[in-house]
Amino acid sequence: MIKYVPEDTSVVFAEIPDHISLAINISNCPGSCPGCHSPYLQQDTGEELTAEKLSALIENNRGITCVCFMGEGKDKNSLLSLTHIVREKGLKVALYSGRYEVEDEYNSYFDYIKVGPYIESRGPLDTTTTNQVLYEILPDGTRFDITYKFWRVLGGKAEFELSEDIEQVKKVRGALERRKEKFGEKYCPCQIDRTLDTICPCKTYRESGNCQCKLYKR
Repeated sequence: MIKYVPEDTSVVFAEIPDHISLAINISNCPGSCPGCHSPYLQQDTGEELTAEKLSALIENNRGITCVCFMGEGKDKNSLLSLTHIVREKGLKVALYSGRYEVEDEYNSYFDYIKVGPYIESRGPLDTTTTNQVLYEILPDGTRFDITYKFWRVLGGKAEFELSEDIEQVKKVRGALERRKEKFGEKYCPCQIDRTLDTICPCKTYRESGNCQCKLYKR
């Protein structure tokens, strides 16, 4: 059984880039992140989210383009079965997980997956030091990191944009993933030091707009 909190269900614009999302808060969160903005969701609260209730929520919120499950609860099979309801309505489906990683099979059920527990000192998705990652699931079933879409350069002047050189993007993204596997963070491949200032996008780019890796453009 998956439980949700009806009074917390709302239409949002910032959770999934380029989408108007129906955000559904799922209770029974297994995490206990210090500084969590909704600690009550760790409890067994709310009511069962059935296929009928989910369909009604979608019908009552015309204009949405995505349904975002804010949490996984404790019933994996029930959660995954609900994604079929969303896709039958022609909508995208997203998952905000507090786990560091989710199983690869989730790629078949979701169009977007956010992973990573909330660490207050690192900040949420819209900070460049965040440990959290939002992936878009590509047509071939692989995950593509789109966390950068939440970021702004210092002073809020412009968004980060990926280079139009797709091959270079793939090359640098691959190097970043290898660095994460080796060192625990996506340190910029063209920087020697491994500090908070060299986690991609590095401080140099955030301040000057000059990306030595040619991953981002301004």
